[in-house]
Amino acid sequence: MVGGLLATHMIPSLGWKSLFYLGGILPILIGLVVAFALPESIRFLVARQADSPKVAQILSKISPATSLSDNVSFYLPEQRHEGLPVKHLFRSGYALNTVLLWIVFFMNLMIIYFVSNWMPTLLREAGLPLDKAIIGVVMLQGGGVIGGILIGSLGDRRSIRTVLAVAFLLGAVSLAVTGTMGTVPSVMAMVFISGLLVVGTQFGINALAASIYFTSVRSTGVGWALGIGRIGSIVGPLIGGALIAAHASLQTIFVVAAIPALIAGVAILLMRLHVPERVAMANSDSAQPIA
Repeated sequence: MVGGLLATHMIPSLGWKSLFYLGGILPILIGLVVAFALPESIRFLVARQADSPKVAQILSKISPATSLSDNVSFYLPEQRHEGLPVKHLFRSGYALNTVLLWIVFFMNLMIIYFVSNWMPTLLREAGLPLDKAIIGVVMLQGGGVIGGILIGSLGDRRSIRTVLAVAFLLGAVSLAVTGTMGTVPSVMAMVFISGLLVVGTQFGINALAASIYFTSVRSTGVGWALGIGRIGSIVGPLIGGALIAAHASLQTIFVVAAIPALIAGVAILLMRLHVPERVAMANSDSAQPIA
């Protein structure tokens, strides 16, 4: 969202290349912060090194009132999968969830990049100048900011599957309706709502992916889902470009964008959120389970 606002000022004064310099510098700075300041996952540390003092240090920061000795040990009540992690995404009943999760990520990122990449072009063809057309992307991502917070909050209180399914299905409706709006303000309003429902779900499906798998294959499961999703982010703009080249109407383009949201919503409804094989590993009398 901030990038869209900056672009409206940077392109006229500094040229389009300035956006790529900014886009290259910021990830380096963020990477340094993450490398030195972001704590490791507690579950990962326990799975890899149960007696690690880092676990106690992180838990003490989370709950300062909790007193933990240096020699305390921890365990996870789940199996640790050895060998090639990818194969475990399709074993022990995971296969259905994995395939459906890939479908959801593919469809979600296809929509986001479909709409984000072509929004300025569509609005310019509707008669807006470039600086105003870019605001359409700002509205989309601004809706995503609010949607991510709302969906995350609701997902903590209700079934994350239900929240995401409803968001995707309503997002399909909002996208389909966007192309029928007759004025620029009404189009912007619907784009904002679509961003809230569709872009906002990206945060929710990341959490969903992390909740499906055991700790030992969690990063692999999330990584593959995001990787498959990136294929959708390539396909989306290609479809949008083909529609624009074919002189499709604004209504047709947004109806096409609504179809992946509908498919993602159905896929979420078909998912089973439980982990098929949770086998406790409480075999050591000296180990203390920390939830």
